[in-house]
Amino acid sequence: MDRKMKLFYVTALLLLFLHLQLLFCITARPLEVRKLDNTAQKTMAMLHSGPSHGGKGHKYETQHAPIPRQLKQSVSSPGVHNGDCSAIVLIGRTKTRVNVPINFNMKTYYDGTELVVLSQEDSQQHFRIWCGPETVVGYATFICTHLPKITHQQTPFPTPTFSSHFFTTLPFVFQPFEEQKLEQKMGSLEEERTTVGWAARDPSGILSPYTYNLRNTGPDDVYIKVHYCGICHSDLHQIKNDLGMSNYPMVPGHEVVGEVLEVGSNVGRFRVGEIVGVGLLVGCCKNCRPCKSDIEQYCSKKIWSYNDVYIDGKPTQGGFAETMIVEQKFVVKIPEGLAPEQAAPLLCAGVTVYSPLSHFGLKERGLRGGILGLGGVGHMGVKIAKALGHHVTVISSSDKKKREALEHVGADQYLVSSDATAMQEAADSLDYIIDTVPVGHPLEPYLSLLKLDGKLILMGVINTPLQFVSPMVMLGRKSITGSFIGSVKETEEMLEFWKEKGLSSMIEVVNMDYVNKALERLEKNDVRYRFVVDVKGSKFEQ
Repeated sequence: MDRKMKLFYVTALLLLFLHLQLLFCITARPLEVRKLDNTAQKTMAMLHSGPSHGGKGHKYETQHAPIPRQLKQSVSSPGVHNGDCSAIVLIGRTKTRVNVPINFNMKTYYDGTELVVLSQEDSQQHFRIWCGPETVVGYATFICTHLPKITHQQTPFPTPTFSSHFFTTLPFVFQPFEEQKLEQKMGSLEEERTTVGWAARDPSGILSPYTYNLRNTGPDDVYIKVHYCGICHSDLHQIKNDLGMSNYPMVPGHEVVGEVLEVGSNVGRFRVGEIVGVGLLVGCCKNCRPCKSDIEQYCSKKIWSYNDVYIDGKPTQGGFAETMIVEQKFVVKIPEGLAPEQAAPLLCAGVTVYSPLSHFGLKERGLRGGILGLGGVGHMGVKIAKALGHHVTVISSSDKKKREALEHVGADQYLVSSDATAMQEAADSLDYIIDTVPVGHPLEPYLSLLKLDGKLILMGVINTPLQFVSPMVMLGRKSITGSFIGSVKETEEMLEFWKEKGLSSMIEVVNMDYVNKALERLEKNDVRYRFVVDVKGSKFEQ
């Protein structure tokens, strides 16, 4: 081959290389979608951004966010001009359709995954998926209509666990494709199950049958037939809007025990027919410090099992219902041999006590503990503390529960807080006090009972300020702290502890048609010590 011919081939290859570089490079900067409020974070948001990427959308705003060079991987597609775009997106189990101009970006949450669709100032459009750490991604499908053709692209994703963020860009493939066929392939967007629960419609808190939709079982979901559900004092706060944050209709219940009816394709921990439990949470971001530390109950983006908005933008509903669908991360196995009705209160009340004892290093034998308030959480506190080998004092405002505290629940001592002499004699005697009282009350009398470095651990949900004088804390280096339920990991640990020690809950089982009366009695503290609804044995009629 002569020199001119070699030069020709080299030049041609160079031009081809430059042409490919032009096609497969991105010059636009990515956008970061910044959360503006809690509701928007949990729902689909769309932004109509112009060429400058400075547009604003409903409850979100955009801003430039550079991505480390080594984490970028990009492919661009020429020939897609501005126009109408209809996108059907499936990330894991989250499915939605949007109809917006082609210059748009969209964000959805799925296990920490952020789907961001970006547009460029020129005719090239770039579609990127940003996978957060420890995220498993499904696949995304887009249909963009541009006369006279339909642009379709579908890309399967691997399912590794990422140790760091990475960027990738999805290429478009030009080919005729009918939207109807795509919907058939992905399943109808309208396909949903229905179930019946008992819901509050207003702050009266009266529950009645209510039919609503459930999403289909996604890859990471567990479909559960509810057998039992405990009634917690916080259910009262929610259905009566005591905290000013209630949304109706609301199906309460967050101490759920039931049977697995179906599992998603990615679920390996649970099998059909197993008895499982679900507590207060059904979602979290999985990327923040609490989530990575397995204390997801402190995640700022946690999703409550009811009276909240799920990642698909629909309200969450609780366990006073025939069935539930819950992501496997928030489902726990109920140990064999542990009666399901006994297990239900452990999923909130039990772990609420166990978690702070574990976290604050209060599991060693020989400690002296106080339980303030002998209700659903309080009686759990006595049983768990006694099983740990603690000397337990029940503290109450009267002597009405003295006999049951000592003879039935198993406390070592009973202290009436209105008895000044007894309180003075008990001063500086306790290593900790678990305060379960759910209404406003003075703290100073109980701070005086603590030893040096003693801890007053608040657990009751109180919507009024609490007061104390600082010397009560300073002069004994005492701590006033709080604790909130427990993590999934702590719940599993607590359930095994409960079974190993042979403990039992003191419960009153009722049917769903008695639930309003049970809530009325709970408000009057007329229960020993926890109501559990026999959901499986109840009639659900709309």
